Amino acid sequence: MTKGKSDRSYGIHVARLAGLPEEIISRATEILGTLESSRSTPAEAAATGENWGFPELAQKTGLSKSPGETLEAKVIGRLRDLDVLNLTPLEAINQLHQLRQALEK
Repeated sequence: MTKGKSDRSYGIHVARLAGLPEEIISRATEILGTLESSRSTPAEAAATGENWGFPELAQKTGLSKSPGETLEAKVIGRLRDLDVLNLTPLEAINQLHQLRQALEK
C-alpha cells in the first residue's frame, strides 16, 4: 500500500463481494462509466441535483422522503460521515451490511 489516492475506484468490486444484487452493481457500473466520461464528480452531481436514475431505490429505502434532499445527497452524506480511515475491515463490512439491509426493507 502507498499513501495517497487510488487511480481507480474499487467500490463496485467491494459491493459485489458484499453480495449486493447484480441489478445495483450493473447500474453502478453504468453510472461510473458516465461519471468517468463527464467532468462532474459524484459530489458535484449530488450538489447540483443531477439525477442518476434511482427513483425506485429511493422509494424502497425511504431515503427520498426528506423534502428538498435528493437520494444521492443523502447517500453521499451518510458516506461522508463514515471515518473510513479509522474503520477496521470488520466495521467496514458491518457498515455495508447495514446499507444492504436498508435496501432489502
